[in-house]
Amino acid sequence: MKKAMILAVAASVAMLSACHTSGKVDNFTINVDAVSSATTAVDVPYKVANGYFVRNDAKKLPNGKISKQKDFEASFGMAAVMGNDGRPTEIDFNNQYVIAVSKPVTDRFTELEPVSLKGDGDGGLVFVYRTKVGQQLSYSMQPSLVVVVDKKYRGMVSIREEK
Repeated sequence: MKKAMILAVAASVAMLSACHTSGKVDNFTINVDAVSSATTAVDVPYKVANGYFVRNDAKKLPNGKISKQKDFEASFGMAAVMGNDGRPTEIDFNNQYVIAVSKPVTDRFTELEPVSLKGDGDGGLVFVYRTKVGQQLSYSMQPSLVVVVDKKYRGMVSIREEK
């Protein structure tokens, strides 16, 4: 009798543990595929940093995530101009980092514009920008783009150019 009771309890436990929920609780169903795809397309806020230029003595073209002020200052200088918005954008490297994109020196007017910054679903970020090339200039310029991101958005950053 004890043996039958133990077997009955074991069978009941096995059946209960084999059951799984369908994800439905109080008429609320979670579509796992929809949640995953929404995570991949989450917009991450950023702001464009104005008033910076690529330094002539930068060792290499600055491209990618820069988290330390020392590293940023090794590649970028400040370019203050007169007027209300003449000061470079403030960057607090304790709470923010930058994503930098730069191109080689050119004699054509070249503008780099941010398109989007999104989570990739694997803990990383994807920054997309576009390049606008204009008329020939009588001087050379080094196109660059710097965007400031809050450090709460962590992960590897991949940069893609929109064609």
